[in-house]
Amino acid sequence: MRLPAIITGVFRALTGLLFIFSGLIKINDPLGFSYKLEEYSVAFNLKWVGTYSLLLSVSLCVLEIVLGVAILLGMKSKLVTRGLLALIIFFAFLTFYSAWFHKVTECGCFGDAIPMTQWQSFSKNVFLLLMIVYMCRYYKLITPLLGASACWSAVLLSAFIAVYIGHYTINHLPVFDFLPYKIGNHLPDLMKIPRGAPTDEFEITYTLKNNKTGVTRQLSDKEYLATKIYENKDWKYISASEPVLVKAGYQAPLKDFIITDAMGVDHTDEIVNNQGYELLYIEYDLHHTDPNIQSRLNDLATTAQEFNVRTVGITAESTQDVELFCKKVNTMYEVFYCDAIPLEMIVRANPGIVLLHNGTVVNKWQYADLPSYKEFKETYFQHN
Repeated sequence: MRLPAIITGVFRALTGLLFIFSGLIKINDPLGFSYKLEEYSVAFNLKWVGTYSLLLSVSLCVLEIVLGVAILLGMKSKLVTRGLLALIIFFAFLTFYSAWFHKVTECGCFGDAIPMTQWQSFSKNVFLLLMIVYMCRYYKLITPLLGASACWSAVLLSAFIAVYIGHYTINHLPVFDFLPYKIGNHLPDLMKIPRGAPTDEFEITYTLKNNKTGVTRQLSDKEYLATKIYENKDWKYISASEPVLVKAGYQAPLKDFIITDAMGVDHTDEIVNNQGYELLYIEYDLHHTDPNIQSRLNDLATTAQEFNVRTVGITAESTQDVELFCKKVNTMYEVFYCDAIPLEMIVRANPGIVLLHNGTVVNKWQYADLPSYKEFKETYFQHN
């Protein structure tokens, strides 16, 4: 076997598996990927992308999976390699632009399962681009593994499965939760910085001038102290820069999860560290939350009170919008405020219901999957 055929075969397998893996990771959480697309829409000032972000999210995931399966099977090699090339050029441009201009901090290529910076993502896309360009050059060496009808059946089946997964996870919750608010996690622990964890490292640059030669010199704070140049009368201190972060220390996974009331008073510790069971209604966008579920949420909150279970709503809306909403649906629970980003991460639903017990996430539901009052009583509240 000639070397180009061997290389093409290796590139074909790597590209196909990476595209399938990337598509599956994101279709497991299409809402999360749609939030990332909304960030890109703001960065590039493309309002229509934000409008159709969820549709684009599912479409891109399905396309990745279909092209990955097609290249593995070796069907329509010229068309598929060109399709892969167009897609990877788009992704490479997106990640390069975002990284260069600091538009979006994380790319979302592998969802929340494998967080990557824009430069890491761009490097990955360049690697894929080189492999795909090579396959475009030697596409004739990519031979089908199955007959034409079998290949088409496999591709159509993969598309159907991808669409089904996307539909299921949108209308319920992701099958696999890679976020810090997943079931079983103790939230108070994730809000703390462990003892001995590395802290942020900063650097200050000192500028000095030689009194004899007039030469200026810049030294880092470490060099400034190590050389003790400040004791040398030939050098005159000119200025010092603002501290610059050179190495980030340990970041608490839930550092941005801050819950306040309408007056801005912090209630995070009080809510997250509440003893016993506690219900959180996550309704970050009151304008698009399902109004038909509100009566059930009110009934559940009333039932929970009988068992001394606190129920709180948390939203990212303004106080004016909250007041109008509370009057409209006659809320039977307290409402607090939090930034939209952590609320979108807690549960991929609007509204979403989260059950805590002593600060640990016991369970969470999309509003359509809200258990019956009987199930709540028998499974949870009786043991509060």
